[in-house]
Amino acid sequence: MILCDENLSYRIVKKLQDHFPGITHVTELGLGPSPEDEQIFLTARRMNLPLLATNDLDCLTLIDRLGPPPKLILLRTGNLPTARVAEFLIDRKQQSIEFLEDPTTESPELRFTHRR
Repeated sequence: MILCDENLSYRIVKKLQDHFPGITHVTELGLGPSPEDEQIFLTARRMNLPLLATNDLDCLTLIDRLGPPPKLILLRTGNLPTARVAEFLIDRKQQSIEFLEDPTTESPELRFTHRR
């Protein structure tokens, strides 16, 4: 399951749910408005959510300090519309699955960069 951070639109969940079953958005966790990054990270860990998709570079500090889980999918997509970000993730679905399922992955984050 993927947890989408608040810096990704909640609308992305509907666009991705057929491709990533169980995907959810941080707004669905009941953490209140604008939860802190560490609260989101630790909630994902406590709920056993294996992946956190985010645009937030601050999450790299959390993964360095606290370690996985969750693993991070760091999206460097710039200011793309939600539909394009969804397509971007769908195009990288297999890579995301392999990253999640590989216990020997040395890096706790996977970076996807959109180049114009």
